[in-house]
Amino acid sequence: MNETNIAQLLTDLDTGALVGTSGAGGSDALHWLATASSEEVVTLLHELAAREFVCDDTPRDAGLAAICHQLALRIRSQSAPGDPDRLTAAERAALQAVFSQLPLEFRSRAYLLQILATARDSDSLAALAEWFVAAPLSGSEDTAIALGPLMQFKDYDPGALFPRLLDAISQPATAAAVMDLANFVVREQLVDTHPAADRTTTLIGLLGKLAEQLGVIEEMRDQPADAAAKLARQVEDGVALAVALCDALAQIGDQAAVGKLYQAMELAHRRLRTEAAAALAKLGEEAGEQALLELVTEPVTRLRVLAYAEELQLLDRIAPDQMDAVARSESELALWLAQPAQLGIPPTSLEVIDERSQYWPGFDDPVDCFLFRFHYQFGDAEYTNIAIVGPVTHAFSADLEAIPHSDIYAAFAGWQAQHEDIFEVDLADWDEGLVYEAERLERLLHDAGYEAIQMIRLGFFLGEKALVARATKAGQGCIAVADLHDVFSYRTDPGPRAIGPNEAYAIYKGRKLLRSFNP
Repeated sequence: MNETNIAQLLTDLDTGALVGTSGAGGSDALHWLATASSEEVVTLLHELAAREFVCDDTPRDAGLAAICHQLALRIRSQSAPGDPDRLTAAERAALQAVFSQLPLEFRSRAYLLQILATARDSDSLAALAEWFVAAPLSGSEDTAIALGPLMQFKDYDPGALFPRLLDAISQPATAAAVMDLANFVVREQLVDTHPAADRTTTLIGLLGKLAEQLGVIEEMRDQPADAAAKLARQVEDGVALAVALCDALAQIGDQAAVGKLYQAMELAHRRLRTEAAAALAKLGEEAGEQALLELVTEPVTRLRVLAYAEELQLLDRIAPDQMDAVARSESELALWLAQPAQLGIPPTSLEVIDERSQYWPGFDDPVDCFLFRFHYQFGDAEYTNIAIVGPVTHAFSADLEAIPHSDIYAAFAGWQAQHEDIFEVDLADWDEGLVYEAERLERLLHDAGYEAIQMIRLGFFLGEKALVARATKAGQGCIAVADLHDVFSYRTDPGPRAIGPNEAYAIYKGRKLLRSFNP
């Protein structure tokens, strides 16, 4: 029994030392969990269960989440495929003792359930379903953490989860993920019959209720910012569940769902319209097929529509220019921009401004690369920029409109580049040797006509050194990059979207990479 590591881990938890850690970081005691014995894990869990956890104790919640995540990784690394003893009965009982102690808002509850999901034996899955329903998680992100492993593996018996897990569809925060999992086990042929096949009346009623609520929200405009944000979250959660319900009803094949599916297809949200149309088409409704053929012209739904069209043998009814590489890339960008982590909604318009096949770092063969200009219209306000699709889908916040296409490609290539010999050192971390190197490059900038030079960082690129600095030239502020062979700069116009040190150095790296790959 390694009592020292257990004691250290508990101390780290109580002092907040585990905050921000994961399986790849943190204290030595946290790392020790990867090789801990079952007896040691049970002892640790009993110690945790004896502690009093209180609401709003964020550091201990985060620390406990790190411990639970490491325990899930331990199961992944120590057990062989098909091993029925990934989690012992004693470990499971100790986990339940901890789970029952935690406040309902603790995110660590999700990571604790993740341990059961990772184990995947029938007893653990039955416990997961029971705990999940009896003490629901507080958000869709927590639900994704808890159930995520079950969407990654196919070596478990869904009969241990269902039908009990379906009782969680009464909770808005958990309903969509539960239905997605039920649809997954059908699609992956882990079951012969949809787990919710005997609950179609409930599913149809729930879809109708959601369609009505979303229809009311669509009519609500000019809301204050806080109210608009709340409505946006309601729409996101409602659409996620409605999409899962459309998928489930199509898989179940109950004609009684047709009416509510038509109701959902009339809503403005394009993803939901696509799923409702596909479900109707699978149920033999010609109107569903026709709606899919119309939705293929919308970039944000095109890739999804094409997948359904192939499944339903409708591709011969779609124009070729809606299926070519440009159209698919346009759709990929629209989906990326519509993600909550990006701009959250599809762009008003998209225009391909350059396309070329070129060698790209990390790829053995030439890659088709596309630059798109995307445009948003927010009332009287506009937002426009350039994005890449191909080896990566990405856009900077800095405005790239005014620079050559070759440098735009270089910016994305340099941003994406990862190599142990490609890195930067900021001015605050320079030693005497780096100061000497920087001053030598600073003189090159002076000789090239730059003034008021403010050094920012040194870049190291496969043995070469480059200075990144703020400067002026001919009275114009700029970001300059200089190595022993070349100097270039970009103007720093006023505003938050000017090209800054990060983008300029990315262009520097990308230029060298693309020139070496594409002589």
